[in-house]
Amino acid sequence: MNTKPTPQQASHSAALPHIHVLAAQVMIVLLLLGALVAQFGLLPTLAAQQAAQDPAKAYLQLPYTLWCGAIIGGFELALFAIWNLLTLVKRDTVFTQPSRYWVTLIIYCAGADTILLALLLAHITLIAHVGTVFTNCILAAIVIFGITFVLIMLVMRQLLDSATADRTELEAVI
Repeated sequence: MNTKPTPQQASHSAALPHIHVLAAQVMIVLLLLGALVAQFGLLPTLAAQQAAQDPAKAYLQLPYTLWCGAIIGGFELALFAIWNLLTLVKRDTVFTQPSRYWVTLIIYCAGADTILLALLLAHITLIAHVGTVFTNCILAAIVIFGITFVLIMLVMRQLLDSATADRTELEAVI
């Protein structure tokens, strides 16, 4: 029984990851465009509408807009890091030290955004009293998701470190 792939199978399997990388890069561009529209278009518009509806809380318009803009900025920076990781995948150099830098940046962005969201939740519910029950539940769920994501990414970084060390060790032997 011959388990060696044919040349057609080998070229197909080599091209497949590049298709996945390209699809992921297209999605990153779409996410980035959506984030920019939300950050500079939708968010200020919604904040202005909310301030007009509740003039007693209008003083929160600018700080909440800037706060949420910073959260979106962290997301955009994480997208940049993911783009760079995908570039390393495309070059077949993902198990190198630069990939650790990009994964660490993703962890920092997610951690910072999670902290900012938790502080926003605390301010909305405990200080300003402007959130609805639905808003509070959504923000709490996002904070829980953020914490979980950061923990998973920490484990993934440890796996990346092990794989990078194993690859370096194997290259030294060969």
